[in-house]
Amino acid sequence: MPDDVAPPAPFSWPFDVRFHEVDALGVVFNMWYFAYCDAAQAAFFAHLGTPSSGLNAEGLDVLLRHADVQWVGSLGPHTSAEVRVHPVSVGSTSLVLRFEVVRVPDGQMVFTAQITYVCVRVAEREPVRVPEALRDALERRIA
Repeated sequence: MPDDVAPPAPFSWPFDVRFHEVDALGVVFNMWYFAYCDAAQAAFFAHLGTPSSGLNAEGLDVLLRHADVQWVGSLGPHTSAEVRVHPVSVGSTSLVLRFEVVRVPDGQMVFTAQITYVCVRVAEREPVRVPEALRDALERRIA
């Protein structure tokens, strides 16, 4: 990307915390953050023009390989928030996305994750090359 061109704004997926996602302490139970990231990843791929359904039709999917996460705040019941998605890198069979969960409207970041996915042929569960359309779309958005 040329120095005088700003990188694209991160993709943002809005959501509202549902009551059943909240634990006895009154905050979102930790496993729900992975569900938010998963939904945001699917919406991001669709936004890029490479929806998960298209990958699935080719017998492909992306599976979570590794996640580095950090909670720096919390969400409560009926809170509005958004997941911001930033592509970090694309390898031959893997890709890395960074997720930021931000509370709305105060903008407080409450969770970050850097997740490595591996592209696989579903039937064999064997890694395969990231499809060119997805690779190209991600590479255009990497700062």
